[in-house]
Amino acid sequence: EQLDERLSKTLLHMGDGLSSIEEQTHQLTNIVNTFLEVTQLNRGQLALNLETVNLAEIVQQVVANQSTTSTKHEIQCFIEPCEQPYVVMGDHARLRQILTNLVQNAIKYSPLGGPVTISLSQGKESNGRAIILVSVADKGIGIPKEAQSRLFERFYRAPNTEGSKTRGIGLGLYIVAEILRLHGGTISVESSGVYGEGSRFTFTLPALESDVAEGDRTA
Repeated sequence: EQLDERLSKTLLHMGDGLSSIEEQTHQLTNIVNTFLEVTQLNRGQLALNLETVNLAEIVQQVVANQSTTSTKHEIQCFIEPCEQPYVVMGDHARLRQILTNLVQNAIKYSPLGGPVTISLSQGKESNGRAIILVSVADKGIGIPKEAQSRLFERFYRAPNTEGSKTRGIGLGLYIVAEILRLHGGTISVESSGVYGEGSRFTFTLPALESDVAEGDRTA
């Protein structure tokens, strides 16, 4: 019985070690892929696979996937009813990557849990161009005012994340901003900087006119 108990403990420790190695390998792979993406962006080599994309569907998919990753956070979405569909011309995988990154950040920087809310609405720019607005809001640690203007720079991390348990190399938001730029979109952040009041990231994309989208689908 003692031998069986020792063997079980040994196997358990081995399993823990393998899990740790697997996690570290996954993190290293993500870092390598991130640097490859940055290199492609800097060289203008990141190609987009453009197609008609329904942002509302992507939001619902991301909410469903990320809701299983944390029991402390309530991830929800609000889609404002509009006559026009939430359709853009974009790269489906890249747009999903953007939204996933923002939601994961909201979870990571809300260590005590709370709501993470994704909202979709439509509007117009000053030149009359129709746009779609997507916002991701949380009730986490917030972002200091002095850090907000630099948040989308390469390798920048807000000072209130230093020394915390959150990990990052300061490239995620840079990649998000650059991919949006390639789509003709923008991104901004709002935060009081007060712990518990959280942050709101809002990005915009040019809306695809319904008659154009319909023609594209027919083609």
